Amino acid sequence: MEQPNAVGRSLALILWSENSEGEDDVAVFGGTLMLKDEQFLLVRNDGAHIQLRPEWIDRIKTVDSELRETLLQCEYCISLTLGDAEGDDGPFEDFGLKWPDA
Repeated sequence: MEQPNAVGRSLALILWSENSEGEDDVAVFGGTLMLKDEQFLLVRNDGAHIQLRPEWIDRIKTVDSELRETLLQCEYCISLTLGDAEGDDGPFEDFGLKWPDA
């Protein structure tokens, strides 16, 4: 597994979903990308660790300066699409995150 330049740097996890009306919804979570025991983790300031699948790592991109504020001042980002953000046991909960209230 190749280690991206983003390890040890700030990473914004951008999660896309649909709300109950079928409209796009997006949430951004920041942290630091770490590599531990050959697993990539987004380590958040609250101590949460979110495991990123190896096949997602190639999707990590450098954040353009004009998007830095929106993406929590992170240097890198990864964008993923999930199922229903409002469901009780969908893939969003697998991340151990709470979807922000509108």
